[in-house]
Amino acid sequence: MESLIRTSYKNLLLKEKIWAKLEVEKEPVVLDSDGIIGYYMFNIKAYKHKDENDIFIVYTNSSLYPSLSRADLLIISDEGIDKGVRSIAWREAVTKFKHLREKLFLDQARGAFKKVEKTREEIYRHIDYMRKIKTKETVFLI
Repeated sequence: MESLIRTSYKNLLLKEKIWAKLEVEKEPVVLDSDGIIGYYMFNIKAYKHKDENDIFIVYTNSSLYPSLSRADLLIISDEGIDKGVRSIAWREAVTKFKHLREKLFLDQARGAFKKVEKTREEIYRHIDYMRKIKTKETVFLI
């Protein structure tokens, strides 16, 4: 039990450090009418309620929105917001691209031509997203 408390406390300190760096770079925006303020970045969303101190930094590439791992929090903390977020987003984008390519090959082998076309369109959109990761001036999407 103590190790869980210690780990979450360390993550909380990292999240506070990252939030402070985010506030230096850009003013937080209001994300919804419930009083949630935060930032949307490539593959990452950082937010908190106006009245509370809890900070949430989550991946946005899943419907479940899992929290960032400690390793990714350390990357952002050590490398800075811009470089850290881009490296995490690029790693996740390459993983998704490999998955989409495998899905395309499986659909071609099965002869599912409508799914092949749908997957190709998704691959084209994903390649465009990967280009934005490398070329966009800022990591903030909003």
